[in-house]
Amino acid sequence: MTGHYIPAAAPRYGVFCIWAEEGADLSSGVFEWSFGNGNESPSGVGVFVPFDCELFAVGLVIEGTGPAEVEVRQNGASSGRSVEITSGDRAFTDFAQSPIAFAAGDVVGFRTVTGGVDTNGGTVTAWFRYPI
Repeated sequence: MTGHYIPAAAPRYGVFCIWAEEGADLSSGVFEWSFGNGNESPSGVGVFVPFDCELFAVGLVIEGTGPAEVEVRQNGASSGRSVEITSGDRAFTDFAQSPIAFAAGDVVGFRTVTGGVDTNGGTVTAWFRYPI
């Protein structure tokens, strides 16, 4: 078709999330998040990612009130992405325009950066996408 412009299709993604919970007040600088049965996962321990994907958002809901901040960890190191509640009980950070690549075999975990006595526990959720 000479002379016709055919635009590239917008990328399409499948999406999944990985979440963890903490049942007590959040403590600053602590690996306290559990992926089930109350086991608090230390640095480098978390959930295995079975295929290449991108971290594009993270959310946090606490049972009390903030402030609170939780970072996403990649293979035990900071991914450079976090979610912060300055007031209230929930926050969401969307960085879809600059996602973090995770390779098959990487491990995702969480660390509380800032917590407090009024947080009363909560749930952190990391959102991933992969091309389809």
